[in-house]
Amino acid sequence: MKLFNKAPILHKVTVVDAITCMGKAHTLKSRRLTKKSICLALAILAMATMSWSYAEPASVLATSSTQKSEHVVWGKRPITVTLPVGTERMVSFPGPVEFINHNATLTTDNLRVINNAGTLYLLAKKSFSPVRVEVQLISSGEIILMDVSAQAQADGTTLDVVLAPKSAPTQKGGAPMSNEASAIDLLQFAVQQLYAPERLLNHPLSISRVPMNTHRVVSLFYGGITNAFPIASWSSGDAFVTAVLVKNQSNSKQKLKHSALKGDWVAMAFYPTQTLTPNGTPHDKTTVFLVSHRPFAIAQASFSEGGR
Repeated sequence: MKLFNKAPILHKVTVVDAITCMGKAHTLKSRRLTKKSICLALAILAMATMSWSYAEPASVLATSSTQKSEHVVWGKRPITVTLPVGTERMVSFPGPVEFINHNATLTTDNLRVINNAGTLYLLAKKSFSPVRVEVQLISSGEIILMDVSAQAQADGTTLDVVLAPKSAPTQKGGAPMSNEASAIDLLQFAVQQLYAPERLLNHPLSISRVPMNTHRVVSLFYGGITNAFPIASWSSGDAFVTAVLVKNQSNSKQKLKHSALKGDWVAMAFYPTQTLTPNGTPHDKTTVFLVSHRPFAIAQASFSEGGR
C-alpha cells in the first residue's frame, strides 16, 4: 500500500534537516561508505523527495491486538489461504502481481478478487474446497502458488507473502558478485516504496521483501517516550533496510537522537522529520529507515539496557 496522497506538501525545508545517518564507517557492496558520503547522498535523496507529500501510515497506527497480520515465506511450497465467507481478506506481495486462475470451478459466483498495487483483496461469497491459483510477480515473472479455499469461520488475518532470501550470485572461483545494493540504494528504495508516487517506483531485482519476525510494537529508543511500529523490511545480499513508524507518547516536543537508538545499525534516515510534536498533534510521528547487516529483529535486539 502506498502512503502517498495529493495533499499539500508538508514542511519542504525540514526534509533535508530530517535526513541523518550513523557516525560509523561501514562497507556494503564492497564499497566503503563513510558518514560524509552517506550524508551527502541522503541530502540528494531529500531534495528529490521535496515534491512528495507525506501521508502518515494510518493503517500501521491502527494495528493492535485486534488487527494483526501474518507473514508467510514463499519457498516453492504452495501457500494455503483459507478465506472467511462474507469477509474480505487481504493478501499482500513484494510488488505488483497478476492473479491467474485456470480452474473453471472458481468463478465470480464464489470469489471476488480486487488486485491493487501488490495486494489482493479476496472475498469469498460461499464455501468452497481448495483450488490451486497462480500469482505472478510482474517485476520478475516468478509464479507463487496458492491453494485457496473458503470456510464459514475461517481466520481473516491479513497475509503478507515475502520471498525467501536468495544466495548472492558468485563469480568464477566462488567469490560473490558485487551486485548487491549499497546502504544508500537501500535507503532510497525504502523511502520510495512508502512515499513516492506510483509512477516513480522501480523494483531492482537485487532487492527483495523479507519477513521482519518481530512484534507489532517494539522498543526502539531509550527513555520510553515513543512507540515504534515496524512497517516493512527489504534485503539485498547481507544488507537489510527496515522502515519503522515512530510516534511520540509524551506531552512535549521530542527530537529523536542517534544516541538513544537501540540496536546495531550502520545507517539511518528520518522522513519527514527528526523532531516530533507532542502526542495527539498533527506531526507527532515520523518514519525512520534503518540499515543493518542482520535481519531487523536480530539487529534491534542487539543492545543492552546498560550499554548506551
